[in-house]
Amino acid sequence: MKCPKCGSFNCRVVTTKRTTEGPYEVVRRRRCVSCDHRWYTAQLAEIEITSDEMVWAGDQIKLKLHPLFGLPDAQHQSLPS
Repeated sequence: MKCPKCGSFNCRVVTTKRTTEGPYEVVRRRRCVSCDHRWYTAQLAEIEITSDEMVWAGDQIKLKLHPLFGLPDAQHQSLPS
């Protein structure tokens, strides 16, 4: 993971917690070893996808289900620390 403050890839997970409420399954506290910046990241629950919902396109797999093809940018961003 890349540090949002300095851009270093030298980052570590400090804590990992599973949640039972809200849209996220796992919340992680991360720390950059280079600049000591700390922030949270969240992981959405995994969804099972059947083989008939995928199509091979060269070396990549593309999903036929459009809502699962890409998440809104807000769900990819880190949570504020």
